[in-house]
Amino acid sequence: ANSFAFGSLNVNFTARTANLSSLNISFPNATWSYSNLPFTMQVGGLLEDASNLNAFALNVGSCVGAGCGGSLGPNNATIDATGVFVGASANFLGMTFQGFSGAGITTNRVAWGAVRVYRCAACP
Repeated sequence: ANSFAFGSLNVNFTARTANLSSLNISFPNATWSYSNLPFTMQVGGLLEDASNLNAFALNVGSCVGAGCGGSLGPNNATIDATGVFVGASANFLGMTFQGFSGAGITTNRVAWGAVRVYRCAACP
């Protein structure tokens, strides 16, 4: 990718939900865009007694350019994201992101992946 632009990630610990406002990825021959991505929070999972965020959604983003479309529909793209809260007061969140488009979920597809660490701005 030439560039990644991650929007803000808002986490509601009471409702156990989160939302990524936007994510845009630019390649030399394609652009991928996502907005208002919902996440669910689960206790347990990746690390014992940790909370993590999970999201997987089909046809939630747009993929325009080389390799886009296929069985997912014209210019549609999936996203799969997982994260775990870390730190003494869970003030950091490590996230992995993957996106897919093209002929199918497992074959003849175009994919991207990224890792990002978020920090709670209001936390000590």
